[in-house]
Amino acid sequence: MIYKNLLYTGMLFVVLPVWFGLLWVWYLKIEGTVRKLCNAWVLGLASMFASGQILLVPMILGKRTLTEAVTLWKIFLVIVSIVIMVILIRRCGILVTVENKLENKKKKAQGTPKTFLFSNLLSQNIQKQIQDSCIEHCV
Repeated sequence: MIYKNLLYTGMLFVVLPVWFGLLWVWYLKIEGTVRKLCNAWVLGLASMFASGQILLVPMILGKRTLTEAVTLWKIFLVIVSIVIMVILIRRCGILVTVENKLENKKKKAQGTPKTFLFSNLLSQNIQKQIQDSCIEHCV
């Protein structure tokens, strides 16, 4: 149980802020590997907290429970993560166009692209976290 909580905490405070911040880094055109990573983490964390404030304050003022508010925030984070994943994949030119499908089928036999595999695993992990939190709160 403690390992699951450590994994959730790592995802919430390390992976997701960097993921959210990558969109800001791309938009602001920040150069340098270390600067990109640090700025992505800081900007992503600030964006996550700001989105949390936008969603949580009206729910608390509406006398909703904190569990409902945090569940809504988690759902919002998953939706935004998927949108950012699609935007960044399109920006990097990783999505396959219809014209290039035949060429990519030949290349696909050599191996699966690592970026697609990572993004797929990330979205599955986030979805599992939401399902687990819903099960814990509903039971």
